[in-house]
Parts: sequence; structure tokens; C-alpha cells
Amino acid sequence: MLKIAWRNVLRNKRRSLLSLLIIVIGVTVLFLVKGYIISTYAGLKMMSVAQYGNLQIAKEGYWDNRDNQRHLLTESEIAEIKGILAENEDIID
Repeated sequence: MLKIAWRNVLRNKRRSLLSLLIIVIGVTVLFLVKGYIISTYAGLKMMSVAQYGNLQIAKEGYWDNRDNQRHLLTESEIAEIKGILAENEDIID
């Protein structure tokens, strides 16, 4: 079966070369688009950190998210954190 397929590829050289060329161009475009998207997100991330700062406060276990529960801060905890941060004059709300 492989022998027949190989003979068909060799018989239709131009069509086989065109198919291979289209595959190579498609993969190249996919890599370029993926690189562009990754670069754009990295730029947006750095821009937001430069503009707004990067202090992130969360409850213990929030970043792990292994148990599919949201470990969100309560209103009282947020008020307490805001009070602590308000004491520092370098932090802008």
C-alpha cells in the first residue's frame, strides 16, 4: 500500500510540491500569528503593570485553585487591607 502511495506522489510531482508548499506556508503563518499574539499579551501585561502597579492580594489557596473553589476576600477583609495600605503613602488607590 505504501508503494502505491509513493508512486502516486512521484507521478504527480507538481501537485505534491504545491501541497507541501501550502502546508509549509500554513504552518509558518500559524507560528507567526501565535508569536504575535503572545507578544501582544506580554506587552499588555507589562503596560498595565507600568501604569497601574502590580500589587496583587489574595486569600491563601486562590492562586492554586486545585479544589475548584473560589477563595475570594470578604468585604471586611478588603476593608482591613485598604486600611493597612492607606497607611503607606507610596500606595495610590
